[in-house]
Amino acid sequence: MSFEPPRHNDRLQEVLRYAGVSLLALGVDAGLMALLIAHAGWPAVPASAIGFAAGTLVAYQLASTWAFRGHIHRQGVSGWVAFSFIGVGGLCINSAFVWLGIAMLGLGWPLAKLGAAAGSFIFNYAVRKAVLYPSALESRS
Repeated sequence: MSFEPPRHNDRLQEVLRYAGVSLLALGVDAGLMALLIAHAGWPAVPASAIGFAAGTLVAYQLASTWAFRGHIHRQGVSGWVAFSFIGVGGLCINSAFVWLGIAMLGLGWPLAKLGAAAGSFIFNYAVRKAVLYPSALESRS
């Protein structure tokens, strides 16, 4: 007789792995954004978009191989395209939060970026999980 841990533990571990992937991708994102602002003189919103795109590359690879391991998912070009299209929604949320934080709330870009990261994390996890990484059980129904 085998014992299977409750599914909520599996989901929590998955969310924590995805959070780790997202933190690494955020490091690439914010690091590139900071580099473009500080050393290339870019405005914050375009620098944020470029950083976000670079972070998305990191996120795709690690989400597909580690965060959602064991899940049925699209691979190759079609998986990357779908992941990227969902990322466009996250990019819109990211850029809107950065703009709102800076232009409307008078925040510095690092604080605005923190809010943007939270908003895009929630959106990207929920949509990518539902569309790209259903569990084997969920995909059968």
